[in-house]
Amino acid sequence: RHNLWNNDEIIGILESHECVVAYINGHRHIGDYAWQNNIYYVTIDGMVTSPGKKGCVVVWVYSDRLEIEGMTEVPRLTLPLVKR
Repeated sequence: RHNLWNNDEIIGILESHECVVAYINGHRHIGDYAWQNNIYYVTIDGMVTSPGKKGCVVVWVYSDRLEIEGMTEVPRLTLPLVKR
């Protein structure tokens, strides 16, 4: 969907570490997220070309979940954590 040129290498590095639970980055104009091998891959909405005010979030980290709170129009996500 929205990959780096060396995404296979990056995914391999992330998946080789059991402590990694999420990879959060930006920006894709409409935002997106996926879950693969117990790792969340979250892309935050773009700020420049998206209508309105987007692209600003706060991530709250808990022992059992991540909560991504959009400060503007970005939807809130609650992502349960699974032990890897």
